[in-house]
Amino acid sequence: MRVIITIIFCFISSMCFAISDEEFQKIKSESELFIKADKDLDVIFKRVLKIAKGSQKKQIIQDQKNWLESRRDEIAKEFTDAGLGRKFSYYRATIWRINELRATEYGIKHNGNGDMPDSCFFTDEDNPEFYMK
Repeated sequence: MRVIITIIFCFISSMCFAISDEEFQKIKSESELFIKADKDLDVIFKRVLKIAKGSQKKQIIQDQKNWLESRRDEIAKEFTDAGLGRKFSYYRATIWRINELRATEYGIKHNGNGDMPDSCFFTDEDNPEFYMK
């Protein structure tokens, strides 16, 4: 019985990490870095959409919907679980998504398919301007 209660508690706890759009906007508005990262995310997303075609474009749009609906919270939770504060975790999650989209952009430009070659590595700098070169 204890095991079942523990599993239920863990499941509910993980679901409670998600934040509302209002909470997200509040967190974002309290950090200049986060505001910049969110704008940079919008820029890279639009840039990737311009070069993507057909089913690839549909997949990128679906991935972004998934990002907004749940993936952003999942990644932020991983950072929070690692000991970062909630605001900084959402900022870092946004940088993570920027990196993911930059890798997709690189793959489209160099392979035509959006796959990133094994030799391509994006560092995880704290400076969001690094990601928008």
